[in-house]
This record gives sequence, C-alpha cells and structure tokens, in this order.
Amino acid sequence: MVDALGSPKVQPKKAISLEYDTVRQRVDVELARLVDQKREELPDEGLVPWLQLLRSFVVEGGKRMRAVFCYLGFRGAGGDSNEPSVIAAAAALELFQACLLIQDDIMDRSELRRGRPTLHRQLAAWRSQHGDAGGVEAYGQSIALIMSDLCLGWGWELVSQRIADPQRAVAVRALFNRMLIDVNYGQGLEMLLMAERGYSVRRGLTVARYKTGTYTIEGPLQVGAALAGATPELHRAYADFGFPAGEAFQLRDDLLGVFGPPDSTGKSNLDDLREGKPTVLFSLALERTSGAPAARLRAQYGRPDLDSAGAEELRELIRATGAVAAVEEMIEQRARQALAGLAQAPMNAEARDALAALIKAALYRDR
Repeated sequence: MVDALGSPKVQPKKAISLEYDTVRQRVDVELARLVDQKREELPDEGLVPWLQLLRSFVVEGGKRMRAVFCYLGFRGAGGDSNEPSVIAAAAALELFQACLLIQDDIMDRSELRRGRPTLHRQLAAWRSQHGDAGGVEAYGQSIALIMSDLCLGWGWELVSQRIADPQRAVAVRALFNRMLIDVNYGQGLEMLLMAERGYSVRRGLTVARYKTGTYTIEGPLQVGAALAGATPELHRAYADFGFPAGEAFQLRDDLLGVFGPPDSTGKSNLDDLREGKPTVLFSLALERTSGAPAARLRAQYGRPDLDSAGAEELRELIRATGAVAAVEEMIEQRARQALAGLAQAPMNAEARDALAALIKAALYRDR
C-alpha cells in the first residue's frame, strides 16, 4: 500500500499501536493537569481566555511522536515503564514543541495548524471580538509569543522538578539546552537563506539537521536514555540512527509542505511555496533544470501573493525535474541507515521493534 507521494504506508503491529496510544494518553493527562494547575495560579482572571486557547493548542493536538521516542529511548535503556519522570520529560518535550510551533507559525505567517487557525490568528480574532479592531495582527503575534515562552518555562519546570536523581536531571537539562540552541541555529539559517534566496542541497540539509532533526528523534531518544542512566554506548547508538532518521523526517515534512493535502496534514500547502523555504526539494529542482523552467521556478517560488493556480504550476515544475523522486530516495537511504543502526544498538528487543515501527511511521507518514 502506498500514499499519495508514492511512499509505503506503515501498518504498525497491534501491541505497538496500543503502547503508543497508552503513552500518548498519559502525556495528554500530564499536560492537561499542568495547564489546569497553571490556570489556578494566574495573577488575574483576565488572562483566562488566553490560557484556554493555549490549553486547547497544547492538549488537544499533535501526534506526540517526540514523547513516544523519549519513552522508547527510556525503555530501550532498561527504564521502568511505571516511572513517572519519563512521562514528565515526554510532556516537557511536547511543550518544547508547542513553543517552537507557535513561533514558527508567526515567522511563516501561517493560517492553519492541526486543522484549525494558528494560535496567533486565534488571538487576533479574540482581540477583534473584544476590543479595538486596529492592530489585531500585531496583538495576536505578541500574545502568542508570550504563550510560547510560557510553554518553554513550563517544560523547564517539569524537567527541573520531576526528575528525582540529580545527576540524571542535569543530563536531561543539558540535552534540552542543546536542542534549543540547535533549533535556533536551524531557524536562523533558514531565514538567512530565504532572505538571500540561496538554495543548495548542502545548506538545505543543514537546516533540516538543526531546525528539526535534533529535537524530533535523536534528542528525545537521548533524553529517554539519560533518564534511564544509559551507557555511553547506547547514547552513541541512539545518535547514530537518530541522526539519519531526523534528517529523513524533515525531508518528508518538506514534501508534505508542498504536496500534502491540508485536510490530511492540518496545515496549508501554500506556506512553504510563498515563503520560499530553502528546502532540499526546491534546491534539487533548481539543480535539475535550466533555461525557461528554471527561471519560472525562481520567479514563482517565494511570492507572498502566490495563488492556488500558481502553486499548482510550481508543483508541476518541481515534479517534472524529478526532485520529488530524488527526495523520496534520500528518505529511503536514510531510513535504511537508521534501521540498520537500530538493529545493532545494545538495547532490549521489544523496544527495538517498537522503535523500528515508529521510525517507519514517522518517515512514511502522510500528515
């Protein structure tokens, strides 16, 4: 069975699927408990509507993929499934993700996230309904940035207060620091390349590595390993297969950002085209064409006023270069590399099998 992009659909084993659902439910409960507690701590009731919007964004959406990678990294290192600190750390990763998504949507001027208006758009609409209609865009963005900082702060609280072992708590905080630094390097480089209209496969891969790869698979695995007191050998193994898997995850995201249907992905498939994202996909398309088609690609890509017809023309131009098939092959190569590394990792077989299924689901997803 294949999806719309030609990638094999993954049918996870029932037991693995049930475990994924259990972890997700535990993380959802943890996040709901935390945000409800924060509501009780608010210094003024006027802040409640904002927190209600943030609660919906944090608790009711997301695949919880990073949380499950963290949990399986912990279990692969011999961690006890009943240990509450791993769910706290997994929830902290989801708050970290929420912070980054809110900020990313502001920078990309995105309209949709998870099938509904982005948080800054919701806050702008709230301002329009409850006050002066002037300056609603800036207002929504400003409050959303505050909400993103709250998510980051709450995540830090979880990893600071809920990990009893001091040595392991220090290791987890160091990993969160590294992920935060890396993702800002990646986001900064992406914005630099967009301003320069600089497109190259090498730099596109650097963006993929830093902006998404380190905190999507490799980082959560390492957090789980640190919580379980894993050996240096297992940490290295997680890095060895987490790195190519993280790159492939972003390559898949780039394809979905252009070709994924919004009713499946929950976000617009115009944003990347209008923003002129310096993706490997577009860089390959430019490398593989010349003359009038190349000029047309450059002229249309990154146009803020690009309409649906112009976007479809761009998609056809990109397809015609063979760039889509080339990116699929890059994903396949990295998937093979990741799964081969996973097969050699010094971890228990049950967690290895679950990780293999999760990696396949992440790299061949359709949303």
